[in-house]
Amino acid sequence: MHVSFLTLFAMSAAALAQLGQVDIERPVAMTVRLGSEDTVSFRISQRVVTDIDLHVRGAEYSVPLQCTGGLHDVNFGTVELYTSGGEREKADGSFALPFDMGNEQDRRFGKLPRVQLSFSRGRLTEMLVTTMTSERSAFSSKLCSSLPVGPITCRDTRQLQSLAPEVLVPQLRDLPTPLPARAMASLIDGERRRRSIYEELLDWGAKSIPSLVAGLKDPDVRLRRNVALAFSVLSGGWWQFECGPATLDIRPALPVLDVRAWAAQAVGGIGANAADAVPALTELLKNGDEGSRNSACIALGQIGPAAKAALPALRAALADMSQDVRRFAARAIQRIEQ
Repeated sequence: MHVSFLTLFAMSAAALAQLGQVDIERPVAMTVRLGSEDTVSFRISQRVVTDIDLHVRGAEYSVPLQCTGGLHDVNFGTVELYTSGGEREKADGSFALPFDMGNEQDRRFGKLPRVQLSFSRGRLTEMLVTTMTSERSAFSSKLCSSLPVGPITCRDTRQLQSLAPEVLVPQLRDLPTPLPARAMASLIDGERRRRSIYEELLDWGAKSIPSLVAGLKDPDVRLRRNVALAFSVLSGGWWQFECGPATLDIRPALPVLDVRAWAAQAVGGIGANAADAVPALTELLKNGDEGSRNSACIALGQIGPAAKAALPALRAALADMSQDVRRFAARAIQRIEQ
């Protein structure tokens, strides 16, 4: 575990006030440096820390402390930043901010109460205060009954498992294809599992792509098919995630494999239930890669009459420079108009 110690304001607020350096009675911000770029600022009003703002690894975090009534007697000289060297922790941006608080009357067995704020994947995940109960034991409790995340967003309410992409992607292997009708999806355990995995992969963002690309190279056709479908869902903007439509930028994967073509084929296999994907497939008809245009035509034809909105683009594809694209476009038009 790497520990980066503060390099600024190594005194308590009371000591600084006595020195006349800070007017504690007026709102102020005490900034502590935790390395070359990381900082934490304590906003203080009437000698009480009311908010904590952090800049860690290039990201900003804000922790309001109204739920605690503010923190009294924070010992700024004990602020530390804990980061782990593990690959998983680096990937999800985990770190902790511990510091002491209280005065001599609060000291137990030689130690002051220790506060620790823990963060993971861009969120505050835990706020604990630990007090010694003997020379060798301690008791930890929550600072607040619920985390002060500020205005609650849909993203904060999802039940994510915090599984890494390399763990999530193999779980796609046994999911059924094609997708069932939307009205039935919520009733099928496998589809609830699919939605959970998709939500988790979306939450990881670009960090999901290497594991998904590896899945497209897997010898098991079941995994390849489901990964291709996941690429379409995550990048197409047509799947209704819990927080509404969302899009994962898959451009980093394109130099490795023609992901769009794979995804189009997977979506086409869904049939009429993939009508929401028609705009994305129509846009794929403009792709410079012939294989992608072929796949888009095939997928639109498989969707059938539900893809009527794509007919103008398919008719334009009848003039494509590729004979195969022209042939697949004509076949798609026929199937949509039947």
